[in-house]
Amino acid sequence: MRYFQVNDQCNGCLACVQNCPANALRAEDSNANRVLSHNMARCARCGNCWRICPQKAIEFQFMLENGWDEVKSLELVFCSVCGVPIYTVDYRRTLSEKLGTQSEPTCSKHRDEVTRAAKAHFLKGKSPDIRPDIRPDIRPDIRPDIRPDIRSDKRGGAI
Repeated sequence: MRYFQVNDQCNGCLACVQNCPANALRAEDSNANRVLSHNMARCARCGNCWRICPQKAIEFQFMLENGWDEVKSLELVFCSVCGVPIYTVDYRRTLSEKLGTQSEPTCSKHRDEVTRAAKAHFLKGKSPDIRPDIRPDIRPDIRPDIRPDIRSDKRGGAI
């Protein structure tokens, strides 16, 4: 969708070009035509051109409306447990390339549950290779000194 449009009422008076504070409008005369151009990157979206035009030829309503334009649509990946959307297929591909592995798509809630289950399974000694990154020596329930919910003062006493 074009944000800035000029309708058939335009007579080429150049009031808009001469009054644009951002120099986002220009007029070029070539051969038998005058061409008006608008540069959206320069536009301050002030609406001055729209207000100044004696012919009411500038259709600025798309910029004055608070609407959204769809710029891209991406396929989603859903949590394998509950089905909530968690990221896009392209993002998953990027993660897999950077990490060198593809993980099971789980939302943060279920990822924590899976991690807790893997820790419990690992600590029971059933399969030490389930999650090698989980270290039982730093389990918060074994070492209360690192639990964020139990703080102590400098002398070692609980607050």
